[in-house]
Amino acid sequence: MTHSDEYFMELAIEQASIAQTKGEVPVGAVFVDNNEVIAASGNAPIALNDPTAHAEIMVIRKAAELKNNYRLGGSVFVTLEPCAMCGGAAALAGVIVLGAREGRFSTKGEKKSMVPFAASSIPLVTLGTFLLWFGWFGFNGFSQLAMGTLDDVNAISKIAVNTHIAGAAGTVTGAAITRLLGGKTDIIMMLNGALAGLVAITAEPLTPSPFNIIIISVLPPNNLVIAAPVTVPAAPAI
Repeated sequence: MTHSDEYFMELAIEQASIAQTKGEVPVGAVFVDNNEVIAASGNAPIALNDPTAHAEIMVIRKAAELKNNYRLGGSVFVTLEPCAMCGGAAALAGVIVLGAREGRFSTKGEKKSMVPFAASSIPLVTLGTFLLWFGWFGFNGFSQLAMGTLDDVNAISKIAVNTHIAGAAGTVTGAAITRLLGGKTDIIMMLNGALAGLVAITAEPLTPSPFNIIIISVLPPNNLVIAAPVTVPAAPAI
């Protein structure tokens, strides 16, 4: 029998409800492979005394154990967008499966142009960054987990504004620092600065004032711009 995505999401919601009854943040997930649920879990950081025991991570761990393989395949249905940690774990899993992009670096680890294309497509990178930025409104805003009162709605609105301020502050910082250090504005570092600012404010997007948000969002791009020239030449050879 073929099940719909709605069916699997309902199962994930059930796991979230179970987690809530245990005093956890109500997030649930199921791991589906070949239209079959092979792992299901809710959040469990409190029960396990493990800050990484998010629902997504729990089902990924269970699926890997059952398959006895780190190359999982399948799909994860989760009731809330993955946090930075879980999204990073999923991205790393994708990198492991897909491997490095061939032609990005030479055999000596030096940057290499991919004829007839550039090493990276700046328009596509920009589009991807703006898509992530747009998605951040939903991730941060609906982490409020409630819209039943006027205070909740106001909080979601404030979180959206704060999120936007953080991304903008990171973008401007990336532009300013690359201009000061390199003599020209680096678009890629501007985009990286935007993402760094968004990640920085995700820890607590409601409480800080606009001024504090700018301070929080300015520091990561500075570190990024300084560290990038050190790390890129050291990239592993293909």
